[in-house]
Amino acid sequence: MVEAIRSWTFEGEVPLVVKLYKPALTIQCGDGPEAALTTEQFKQLSDKFCDVENFFDTEDPEML
Repeated sequence: MVEAIRSWTFEGEVPLVVKLYKPALTIQCGDGPEAALTTEQFKQLSDKFCDVENFFDTEDPEML
């Protein structure tokens, strides 16, 4: 099994684990399986996170 280059765990009721492999990125919720994200999926997810951050800053529903 290949070791992840980096991993991040976001604690919560259901922990979220993000692992970086070369050249893949995976995401895992709780005890579920790791799911690989394509580069395009990662870009789309990143854009959505920026939209959510902007929404939290402005509380403008148009941001979503």
